[in-house]
Order: sequence, then C-alpha cells, then structure tokens
Amino acid sequence: MIPGYIDRWRIASMRASNKPTDKRGFIMVFHGHHPGSNAMYVQFQAVLRTKIFESFSGIRDVSVGGPVDDFFERMGRSHFCLVPRGSSAWTIHLYESFFFGCIPVILSDMFEMPFQELIDWPALSVKWPMHEVGPPLLEYLRSIPLERVAEMKRRLEEASCFFDYHSGWAPHDPRDEKGWLNWGEDLITRANDCERLASVEVQDLVACRAACEAHAQCNTINYRASD
Repeated sequence: MIPGYIDRWRIASMRASNKPTDKRGFIMVFHGHHPGSNAMYVQFQAVLRTKIFESFSGIRDVSVGGPVDDFFERMGRSHFCLVPRGSSAWTIHLYESFFFGCIPVILSDMFEMPFQELIDWPALSVKWPMHEVGPPLLEYLRSIPLERVAEMKRRLEEASCFFDYHSGWAPHDPRDEKGWLNWGEDLITRANDCERLASVEVQDLVACRAACEAHAQCNTINYRASD
C-alpha cells in the first residue's frame, strides 16, 4: 500500500486549520462525494456514504454531507473524522486526517493500514465494521474520555510526518554528521521532521542509542562522530 499524495500547500492549509482539542465543537465530521453527487460512486456501490448521511444528518454536533466550501474549517474543528471507503478500499480522507488532527474512524473492512511496523494505528484511530455504521458508532465516540481523545490526537500529529512527502526527503548526504532517520535504501528524512525525534539532541553515540531506545518506533538514527 502506497499512501496517497497531498500537495504541500494543502498540507500547510490543513495544519493551519488544526484546532486544539478544547476548541473543537464537532464530535465527528464527514463531507465528500457520494452516489447522489457522483456517478462513479453509484458504479462502485459506495452505499456506505449514503448510510452515513441517513444515520447522522441533523445532529447538532455532527457535520455530514456532500462537499462544502468550509471543509477545512469543519475538519479542523472535529474530534473524529469518518473515513468510509469510496470507489476502492482506501481513500485520501485517511491521510488528510493526520494534518487536520482529526482522529480517523476507518470504515473500510478490507483496507490494510500502511506502515504498520512504524505506526501504532490502534493508538491514533478507530476501526469500525462497515455493517455497524449507525447510532452505536456515535455513542461509542461520545463515550471516549476527552483526555483519551487528546492523547489520540497527539499521537496522530506525531505520525503525520510519515505522510508528508515534502518534509526533507532526500538522498543521504555523507557530509551530514547527525540528525538523520533511516528510511529504506539511500533515502532518509531529517529527524526534526518528526516531533517525536525533534526533541532529541543527539550529541554522541550513547545519546544516539538512548534516543532509539526511548522511542519504540525509531528505526535508527545515523551517528557519525565529528571530525
């Protein structure tokens, strides 16, 4: 699974719309195309989106429907974002949620999450069976304590760097002495692109090991002693 690509300007706008937990007035949001607005969704029988509208329309602190002009604002003011399958099992709505700080509620039974060896998906998202979408889902989301919601949001934002392809990806430069995170063959990203590593000052080999041991998701921080 290769995660969806999002333009740099769009990511910046999403992050600018990202409100703190205590400033969010919606419990959940979904706005997107559906069988009533796009023939493609009729062809692929994306009836789940219609079910979302039927189940949650008209609820005061829920915002669901077709595309809206203030989409960014609504996403940035919601605790949870519904992520239903569309014309296929995956959807760009999942990756957008990381930048909005809006905890994704994944409604796609066949969707296999990317980067499972790096991202603790249960700690930052909710997976809900498609056939059970309805009032019990809303009741469950309301039952999650606000402290837990804030922690899930924090973890979501920490992992957002894995879906931002504009954050320092480059071929490895052997002249750099520190501050690199390994990512596949000959590809690296600067450690300060991830908040979980940005706070770590790697000054020597001991600190390098300690940084990785302190973060279960850490691959390897390349360390090279100063000349």
